[in-house]
Amino acid sequence: MRTHLLAGLAALAAAGAVTAPASADSIVFIKDHNVWSAGVDGSSPHQITRDGTADAPYSSPSQDDRGTVAAAHGYAIDRVDRSGRRVSRFVPQNLKDSSGHSTAGAPAWVSLSPDGSKVAFTLTSLSCDLTIDCGARATTGVAAADGSRVYDTPGLYGGWASWITNDRVLFHGGFLYQNQVWDVGSPAEPFDWFEDQDVYGHGSSTDLGDGEVSRNGARYVAVRGYDATTQIVWYRVEGSIQSGPKPPAPQPLCMTGQDPSLRDPTINGDGTWAAWEESTGIWAKPNLDACDGPQPALILPGAAEPSWGPAANTAPKQVEKKKAARKKRKRGQAHGKRRA
Repeated sequence: MRTHLLAGLAALAAAGAVTAPASADSIVFIKDHNVWSAGVDGSSPHQITRDGTADAPYSSPSQDDRGTVAAAHGYAIDRVDRSGRRVSRFVPQNLKDSSGHSTAGAPAWVSLSPDGSKVAFTLTSLSCDLTIDCGARATTGVAAADGSRVYDTPGLYGGWASWITNDRVLFHGGFLYQNQVWDVGSPAEPFDWFEDQDVYGHGSSTDLGDGEVSRNGARYVAVRGYDATTQIVWYRVEGSIQSGPKPPAPQPLCMTGQDPSLRDPTINGDGTWAAWEESTGIWAKPNLDACDGPQPALILPGAAEPSWGPAANTAPKQVEKKKAARKKRKRGQAHGKRRA
């Protein structure tokens, strides 16, 4: 198996029985340029959006606790319900990157808060002048989910934003800024939670990015390294990352083998399960506290960009049936009132 777990880290993991995620949970993902949904074991995959194309694909889907999905689509951020009906759409305003230049283009990353009230997005720029080196720079912004409000930020220089709580955002800025944490609405600068060298030492350290904290704040999963050295790694969180000041660095549990196609890890609410993308599709690992088994398994061939949520994997036809039933009940209630 290409992504076998390294036995050298097994001693760091606590022993325990295999724990499956809650059956009601789901993941949203990208396939054939559109947003899809499936159970966390890859069961019952079905297509949500229909208008994604090679020229205008959907990307970076995420879902709130009710199952509403936000994703990048062209230059806009679209929100759709489980039947694919558009809830809102807006084009995020440009941001200033770390060099003071303006970002532009399509959103490179989108993350919807658990309560569905806010969306974090990343815009990129390719800039240089006489004072700085040329290069790509990422900047994260936060807006109301429908785009009606943009939150003032102290300069969130980095990308891959994810939500720790409804008001606390994690994003990544590279070397010395690997795990930045910011409370929405606060004028204070983000704090750096920890660096890879804090865990593995200077001699073997690299960069971390694309991370996500479990909803209960107990586990953290991220991408470690670059290119041929890329791995998925997860940790046990020490202290509280959900509120208050900077907690200690987390304790590493397990990591996968190295593969340059590893990306986009996601983790379930209680931190017992994780999934990620690699070249063959979406893979999942249950029982994160046990490095030596069960091993990761391919659950969705050809799929990409998974994002976990507690909402059920409801098919569009089921959504429409529920809507029709609610309308029928309301008509019946209104008819009863008229008769009375």
